[in-house]
Amino acid sequence: MAPRPFWTGYLKLSLVTCPVALTPATSDAERVRFHTLNRKTGNRVVSRYVDSATGQPVDDASQVKGYARDEGSFVLLEEDELQAVQLESARAIDIERHDNRVGRDRADLKNEQAKRPVGRPSTKS
Repeated sequence: MAPRPFWTGYLKLSLVTCPVALTPATSDAERVRFHTLNRKTGNRVVSRYVDSATGQPVDDASQVKGYARDEGSFVLLEEDELQAVQLESARAIDIERHDNRVGRDRADLKNEQAKRPVGRPSTKS
């Protein structure tokens, strides 16, 4: 199964535009994953958010993002406020130069992306 793309857009090469998708160049499919279990029952343990002062669980509706200003002082941000300041994302990549690195170490690819076509080329910009 192909990795899920984390960005889709268009690759512009002069007058030709090709739809592409960026996916991770490496896969974690072979990675071994462990679950946390209750030693006595063998059941999986569930993570929950709790209030750091009271120790009481906090339901999803009561959770909000916050930016730390000072020690113990936060600026609270609602979801609509975060969306309002979100940067616009261009959906086109303009190729300015090509860097052909031969003989790269596989470890260098850990955080790289792979580009793959997702449609037919177009001559429209």
